[in-house]
Amino acid sequence: MKDLRNNLLWDYLSKFGNTIFSLITTTILARLLSPADYGLVGISAAVNGIGGVFFNFGLSSAIIQSENADKKTLSTVFYLNQSIAIFLWILIATLSNTIENFYKINQLSNVLLVTSLVFVINGALMVPNAMLAKEMKFKSISIISLISNFLSGAIGITMALNQFGVWSLVVQQLCNSSIILIGSILVTKWIPSLMFSINAIKPMLRFGIFMFLSGLLDSIYTRIDIFLIGKLFSPATLGQYTRAQGLEAQVRILSANSLLGVLFPTFTKIKHEKEQLTQLYYKFFELVSFSFCLIGSIFFLSSNKLFLLLFGNQWGESSQYFQLLIIVGFAYPLSSLTLSIIEARGNSKNFLKVEIVKKIIFLPTYFVAFYFGIIYYLYAYIIACIIGTFANVFYLKFEIPITLKNTFFKLFKYFFSSAIIITLIYLIKYYNNYSNSILNVFLEVSFFVTFYLVYHFFTNSKGLKY
Repeated sequence: MKDLRNNLLWDYLSKFGNTIFSLITTTILARLLSPADYGLVGISAAVNGIGGVFFNFGLSSAIIQSENADKKTLSTVFYLNQSIAIFLWILIATLSNTIENFYKINQLSNVLLVTSLVFVINGALMVPNAMLAKEMKFKSISIISLISNFLSGAIGITMALNQFGVWSLVVQQLCNSSIILIGSILVTKWIPSLMFSINAIKPMLRFGIFMFLSGLLDSIYTRIDIFLIGKLFSPATLGQYTRAQGLEAQVRILSANSLLGVLFPTFTKIKHEKEQLTQLYYKFFELVSFSFCLIGSIFFLSSNKLFLLLFGNQWGESSQYFQLLIIVGFAYPLSSLTLSIIEARGNSKNFLKVEIVKKIIFLPTYFVAFYFGIIYYLYAYIIACIIGTFANVFYLKFEIPITLKNTFFKLFKYFFSSAIIITLIYLIKYYNNYSNSILNVFLEVSFFVTFYLVYHFFTNSKGLKY
């Protein structure tokens, strides 16, 4: 447990530092660039995100989960990944004009051509990155991540100040991946050998194929909203939406994601100890629920003023989207926690099954977006996220002895307490009709934090204890 705590500490320091760097960088870039620039990069990121699943084939998780990945196996994975990555870059370069004509967005083909180079970089990064995670060298991963985020952010800001527009964001992304690749190679001191054998990775492929299908399904579904909004609305509206998504992702990272990267390698080491897995699951479920409801609620209360101060008046629409997204931001870390155990246990078939069930649950939300617009889509998305979270828990029951009732109660007590306090704050605000000034927002947040912590202190909350 000491190693786990140390790894969690380093990973959290990395996530916290990266969140600060990203917030500073984004604040500056959002004032220098337009929502349309972010919309353009959002479309290219969605296209590249789907393509990026193909060069992994679930082999990154397979390397971490495997107990005997030798030099020949790792080299084979590397060459296979690089071959697929180069093919994907050529494919997207070939289709870039067609994609631009479909969306009728100028410069999209050029942006796709350059941003898809990230395939080649990430293809080379996958093996050394998986090795670092398998060996639980989270201190090294954290330092590399902080350096890359700082340097790439500085490069992006410098380019934006020199009127490079959307290319500031493009180069920033490529530099970030490149610096992480260089750092990972220097730490692992790993380079591929001149060995290649498909037979060497067949056991990994049997595990990885279901992880690949799950990842492909997830990549397509989590980007349908981007494709749909990009087609139905203007690049500026898409930029507003992706900006809200980006900040919501940062809140997730700050509140819970540190746990998830560290826990999967930990779970793999005790994958046959069901009782220990169950104890860790409940412990971290409470910790994630407590921390997200605290941090998520702070951002919910301050969202309007936060967007105005950080990004300027042109991002007002984005704050509305963010406020709705943050309501169910807990769904991602809690779902990832349950899926990490299923994955660590080696049951990639069940992993795929739960992903298919969840995608069926989310399917109606895209019809809502098509017929009723973004706001109603987000309402439908909130409902789907809550149902999807418990779909994960249902399938986890087949791996470790847990109950839906117990899990629901643990989440409800944190979510309900935060909802009651926020409702009280809004009632006070409504009946007193005071302004949304910085001082008043600060008082609202202070009121929430005080009552939230006091409530969980007197109810002996395990989440607060952990």
